Amino acid sequence: MDDYEKFGKVVKDLAKKWGLPERSIFVQGSSLRVSDISKIGDLDIAIKVDAGTFDVLTAKFKKTARDAKIKNRIGNNGKIGGGDMFSSNTSTRQSFTTNAYVEIEAAFDGVNFTQKFGVEKLQISIIEEAGKLDVSPYLLIK
Repeated sequence: MDDYEKFGKVVKDLAKKWGLPERSIFVQGSSLRVSDISKIGDLDIAIKVDAGTFDVLTAKFKKTARDAKIKNRIGNNGKIGGGDMFSSNTSTRQSFTTNAYVEIEAAFDGVNFTQKFGVEKLQISIIEEAGKLDVSPYLLIK
């Protein structure tokens, strides 16, 4: 399994563990338009969902939001940011993005995301299909 496949497996397994759709996860944005990896500031991952699923997930993550500012941000413009998605497990209270960094590092034998892929940060979001932020190009994570 190459690194891209391994990365994809980690993200899909994590989505499944968090009760998110794992079959509609894409790399999107500037990372697909820029050929020089040193010019990519972040790797954008979109979990695309239909409007009904988006509404259900918005309600779910608003319940676990830590404060009013985050609660108000969830679902705006057809997006739920991975840093705003918190587990309902009160003992860990990790965000989805934080959990992704941990899982990626474990999958790559202790090498963190930035060291492994040469990209400063990872941004994972749930995106409502046909919403304001549903913009191409997309590359399906297999």
